Amino acid sequence: MFRSTALRLAALYTAAFAASVVGLGTITLVTTRASLRQQFDARIQAESAALAQEFRTEGLKGVLQAVRERDRTPGALDYGLETAEGGRSPAAWRGGARGWAGPACPCRSAPARGSRSGS
Repeated sequence: MFRSTALRLAALYTAAFAASVVGLGTITLVTTRASLRQQFDARIQAESAALAQEFRTEGLKGVLQAVRERDRTPGALDYGLETAEGGRSPAAWRGGARGWAGPACPCRSAPARGSRSGS
């Protein structure tokens, strides 16, 4: 099948082109991911510094108000406030944040596979 020089060259060029596409795709993916991660980390740092400043100047009520204002803007980050013990702050989201729900445990509604009920 590869006795013809033209066919060999076509196969070689096709393989080189495919390798180039894979290499360029990989480089593009890696650089895009790194850039987006850097931008996202910078945004989080800026937002947390602003909220820390808000806490220093106006206290928890100021932070809650700032979070609520930021939450209404398009493209806003999602926020959550926790207590010192790591639990959800009851003052933060009375009624819960829009679109978010607590974790559901399927084990409460149905017995686990392989478990015996009644024993």
